[in-house]
Amino acid sequence: MPKISPQYKTLTDNSILIEFEQVISPQILTVVTAMDQLIREADLYGVIETVPAYASLAVFYNPLLWEQETLVVELKKLLPGLKKVKQPESRLWEVSVSYEAKDSPDMPIVMKHSGLSREEVIRVHTQNEYLVYMLGFLPGFIYLGGMDERLNTPRKPVPDLKTAPGSVAIGGAQTGIYAIESPAGWNIIGRTSDIFFDPQSKEPLRIKQGDRVMFVAKRPKY
Repeated sequence: MPKISPQYKTLTDNSILIEFEQVISPQILTVVTAMDQLIREADLYGVIETVPAYASLAVFYNPLLWEQETLVVELKKLLPGLKKVKQPESRLWEVSVSYEAKDSPDMPIVMKHSGLSREEVIRVHTQNEYLVYMLGFLPGFIYLGGMDERLNTPRKPVPDLKTAPGSVAIGGAQTGIYAIESPAGWNIIGRTSDIFFDPQSKEPLRIKQGDRVMFVAKRPKY
Protein backbone atom coordinates (compact mmCIF):
# COMPACT_ATOMS: atom_id res chain seq x y z
CA MET A 1 0.00 0.00 0.00
CA PRO A 2 1.42 3.42 -0.99
CA LYS A 3 2.21 6.19 1.47
CA ILE A 4 -1.07 7.68 2.63
CA SER A 5 -1.28 11.45 3.11
CA PRO A 6 -4.79 12.45 2.05
CA GLN A 7 -6.08 15.98 1.83
CA TYR A 8 -9.52 16.89 3.16
CA LYS A 9 -11.35 19.49 1.08
CA THR A 10 -14.76 21.11 1.29
CA LEU A 11 -16.89 19.78 -1.55
CA THR A 12 -20.24 21.33 -0.57
CA ASP A 13 -21.80 22.50 2.67
CA ASN A 14 -22.67 18.89 3.45
CA SER A 15 -19.79 16.94 1.93
CA ILE A 16 -16.04 16.45 2.23
CA LEU A 17 -13.67 15.26 -0.48
CA ILE A 18 -10.84 13.02 0.71
CA GLU A 19 -8.12 13.28 -1.94
CA PHE A 20 -5.32 10.75 -2.20
CA GLU A 21 -2.37 10.93 -4.59
CA GLN A 22 -3.86 12.12 -7.87
CA VAL A 23 -2.75 9.32 -10.15
CA ILE A 24 -4.71 6.53 -11.77
CA SER A 25 -3.26 3.32 -10.40
CA PRO A 26 -4.45 0.04 -8.86
CA GLN A 27 -2.54 0.88 -5.66
CA ILE A 28 -4.38 4.17 -5.13
CA LEU A 29 -7.69 2.48 -5.95
CA THR A 30 -6.94 -0.03 -3.18
CA VAL A 31 -6.55 2.85 -0.72
CA VAL A 32 -9.81 4.47 -1.86
CA THR A 33 -11.82 1.27 -1.51
CA ALA A 34 -10.22 0.51 1.87
CA MET A 35 -11.08 3.97 3.22
CA ASP A 36 -14.61 3.61 1.89
CA GLN A 37 -14.96 0.30 3.70
CA LEU A 38 -13.59 1.72 6.97
CA ILE A 39 -16.06 4.62 6.93
CA ARG A 40 -18.96 2.28 6.27
CA GLU A 41 -17.87 -0.05 9.06
CA ALA A 42 -17.41 2.88 11.47
CA ASP A 43 -21.09 3.70 10.91
CA LEU A 44 -20.62 7.31 11.98
CA TYR A 45 -23.96 8.78 12.99
CA GLY A 46 -24.99 11.45 10.51
CA VAL A 47 -22.74 10.24 7.69
CA ILE A 48 -25.19 9.63 4.86
CA GLU A 49 -23.22 8.31 1.92
CA THR A 50 -19.77 7.78 0.45
CA VAL A 51 -18.95 8.03 -3.25
CA PRO A 52 -15.58 6.58 -4.30
CA ALA A 53 -13.76 7.69 -7.47
CA TYR A 54 -10.35 7.05 -9.06
CA ALA A 55 -8.24 8.71 -6.37
CA SER A 56 -10.72 10.35 -4.05
CA LEU A 57 -13.68 9.67 -1.81
CA ALA A 58 -16.63 12.00 -1.27
CA VAL A 59 -18.28 11.81 2.15
CA PHE A 60 -21.80 13.23 2.49
CA TYR A 61 -23.12 14.05 5.96
CA ASN A 62 -25.91 15.82 7.82
CA PRO A 63 -24.62 19.36 8.56
CA LEU A 64 -27.03 19.62 11.49
CA LEU A 65 -25.17 16.78 13.19
CA TRP A 66 -21.58 17.48 12.17
CA GLU A 67 -19.26 20.45 11.95
CA GLN A 68 -16.98 19.73 9.01
CA GLU A 69 -13.79 20.19 11.04
CA THR A 70 -15.04 17.73 13.67
CA LEU A 71 -15.91 15.12 11.06
CA VAL A 72 -12.47 15.46 9.47
CA VAL A 73 -10.91 14.69 12.87
CA GLU A 74 -13.00 11.51 13.08
CA LEU A 75 -12.11 10.49 9.54
CA LYS A 76 -8.40 10.93 10.26
CA LYS A 77 -8.73 8.54 13.19
CA LEU A 78 -9.61 5.79 10.71
CA LEU A 79 -6.37 6.06 8.70
CA PRO A 80 -4.29 3.64 10.82
CA GLY A 81 -6.78 0.91 9.97
CA LEU A 82 -6.22 1.12 6.22
CA LYS A 83 -3.47 -1.48 6.10
CA LYS A 84 -5.62 -3.96 8.00
CA VAL A 85 -8.59 -3.82 5.65
CA LYS A 86 -9.29 -7.05 3.82
CA GLN A 87 -10.05 -6.15 0.23
CA PRO A 88 -13.22 -7.66 -1.26
CA GLU A 89 -12.73 -10.36 -3.86
CA SER A 90 -12.28 -8.95 -7.35
CA ARG A 91 -14.56 -10.64 -9.86
CA LEU A 92 -13.58 -11.09 -13.49
CA TRP A 93 -16.36 -10.32 -15.98
CA GLU A 94 -16.21 -11.48 -19.59
CA VAL A 95 -18.19 -8.97 -21.61
CA SER A 96 -19.35 -10.03 -25.07
CA VAL A 97 -19.10 -7.13 -27.54
CA SER A 98 -20.31 -6.65 -31.09
CA TYR A 99 -17.77 -4.58 -32.99
CA GLU A 100 -19.81 -4.68 -36.21
CA ALA A 101 -20.18 -1.43 -38.16
CA LYS A 102 -23.78 -0.90 -37.02
CA ASP A 103 -22.64 -0.99 -33.38
CA SER A 104 -19.38 0.95 -33.77
CA PRO A 105 -20.17 4.31 -35.41
CA ASP A 106 -16.96 5.94 -34.17
CA MET A 107 -14.60 3.10 -35.04
CA PRO A 108 -13.25 5.10 -38.05
CA ILE A 109 -12.22 7.91 -35.68
CA VAL A 110 -10.23 5.50 -33.49
CA MET A 111 -8.73 3.83 -36.56
CA LYS A 112 -7.60 7.16 -38.00
CA HIS A 113 -6.16 8.39 -34.70
CA SER A 114 -4.32 5.13 -33.94
CA GLY A 115 -3.29 4.19 -37.46
CA LEU A 116 -4.70 0.71 -36.86
CA SER A 117 -7.14 -1.28 -38.97
CA ARG A 118 -10.58 -2.26 -37.64
CA GLU A 119 -9.34 -5.78 -36.95
CA GLU A 120 -6.27 -4.44 -35.12
CA VAL A 121 -8.36 -2.09 -32.96
CA ILE A 122 -10.60 -5.01 -31.98
CA ARG A 123 -7.61 -7.24 -31.25
CA VAL A 124 -5.90 -4.60 -29.10
CA HIS A 125 -9.12 -3.68 -27.28
CA THR A 126 -9.86 -7.30 -26.39
CA GLN A 127 -6.35 -8.36 -25.37
CA ASN A 128 -6.13 -6.49 -22.03
CA GLU A 129 -7.77 -7.11 -18.68
CA TYR A 130 -9.36 -3.87 -17.45
CA LEU A 131 -9.85 -2.64 -13.90
CA VAL A 132 -13.13 -1.02 -12.83
CA TYR A 133 -11.94 2.28 -11.37
CA MET A 134 -15.21 4.12 -10.98
CA LEU A 135 -18.98 3.89 -11.44
CA GLY A 136 -20.85 7.10 -12.41
CA PHE A 137 -21.18 9.96 -13.79
CA LEU A 138 -24.29 8.62 -15.49
CA PRO A 139 -26.24 5.84 -13.75
CA GLY A 140 -24.31 2.61 -14.17
CA PHE A 141 -21.53 4.03 -16.35
CA ILE A 142 -18.44 1.82 -15.97
CA TYR A 143 -15.02 3.52 -16.11
CA LEU A 144 -12.24 1.09 -17.02
CA GLY A 145 -8.48 1.56 -16.80
CA GLY A 146 -5.66 -0.43 -18.34
CA MET A 147 -6.27 0.27 -22.02
CA ASP A 148 -3.40 -0.04 -24.49
CA GLU A 149 -2.14 3.50 -25.15
CA ARG A 150 -2.29 2.93 -28.90
CA LEU A 151 -6.06 3.27 -28.63
CA ASN A 152 -5.98 6.62 -26.81
CA THR A 153 -8.44 8.84 -28.68
CA PRO A 154 -9.65 12.31 -27.66
CA ARG A 155 -13.27 12.75 -26.70
CA LYS A 156 -15.59 14.29 -29.26
CA PRO A 157 -15.64 18.09 -29.34
CA VAL A 158 -19.44 17.93 -29.65
CA PRO A 159 -21.13 15.02 -27.81
CA ASP A 160 -23.75 12.89 -29.53
CA LEU A 161 -27.25 13.58 -28.23
CA LYS A 162 -28.15 9.90 -27.90
CA THR A 163 -26.14 6.73 -27.45
CA ALA A 164 -27.60 3.23 -27.12
CA PRO A 165 -27.39 1.38 -23.79
CA GLY A 166 -24.54 -1.11 -23.72
CA SER A 167 -22.33 1.06 -25.93
CA VAL A 168 -18.62 0.37 -25.43
CA ALA A 169 -16.54 3.49 -25.89
CA ILE A 170 -13.11 5.10 -25.73
CA GLY A 171 -12.50 8.53 -24.21
CA GLY A 172 -8.90 9.67 -23.94
CA ALA A 173 -6.88 6.95 -22.21
CA GLN A 174 -9.94 5.18 -20.85
CA THR A 175 -12.56 2.79 -22.09
CA GLY A 176 -16.00 2.32 -20.62
CA ILE A 177 -19.57 1.06 -20.95
CA TYR A 178 -22.71 3.20 -21.15
CA ALA A 179 -25.41 1.43 -19.15
CA ILE A 180 -28.32 3.60 -20.28
CA GLU A 181 -29.36 5.61 -23.31
CA SER A 182 -27.73 8.99 -22.91
CA PRO A 183 -25.68 11.73 -24.57
CA ALA A 184 -22.09 10.63 -25.19
CA GLY A 185 -18.81 12.41 -25.76
CA TRP A 186 -16.77 9.22 -26.00
CA ASN A 187 -16.05 7.31 -29.22
CA ILE A 188 -18.39 4.33 -29.63
CA ILE A 189 -16.53 1.26 -30.93
CA GLY A 190 -18.92 -1.54 -30.00
CA ARG A 191 -21.98 -2.63 -28.08
CA THR A 192 -22.73 -5.32 -25.51
CA SER A 193 -26.07 -6.90 -24.68
CA ASP A 194 -24.81 -7.83 -21.21
CA ILE A 195 -26.78 -5.98 -18.53
CA PHE A 196 -24.92 -4.67 -15.47
CA PHE A 197 -27.35 -1.98 -14.33
CA ASP A 198 -30.96 -2.58 -13.24
CA PRO A 199 -32.47 0.37 -11.35
CA GLN A 200 -35.38 -1.81 -10.20
CA SER A 201 -33.11 -4.31 -8.46
CA LYS A 202 -32.19 -4.21 -4.76
CA GLU A 203 -28.61 -4.15 -6.01
CA PRO A 204 -28.82 -1.98 -9.16
CA LEU A 205 -25.18 -2.51 -10.16
CA ARG A 206 -23.92 -6.06 -10.50
CA ILE A 207 -20.36 -4.96 -11.21
CA LYS A 208 -18.29 -3.31 -8.47
CA GLN A 209 -15.36 -0.93 -8.19
CA GLY A 210 -12.22 -3.08 -8.15
CA ASP A 211 -13.69 -5.80 -10.37
CA ARG A 212 -12.01 -6.69 -13.67
CA VAL A 213 -13.35 -6.85 -17.22
CA MET A 214 -12.27 -8.71 -20.34
CA PHE A 215 -13.94 -7.85 -23.64
CA VAL A 216 -14.72 -10.75 -25.96
CA ALA A 217 -15.52 -10.02 -29.61
CA LYS A 218 -18.74 -11.54 -30.92
CA ARG A 219 -18.48 -13.29 -34.23
CA PRO A 220 -20.39 -11.37 -36.91
CA LYS A 221 -23.60 -12.99 -38.16
CA TYR A 222 -23.82 -13.40 -41.91
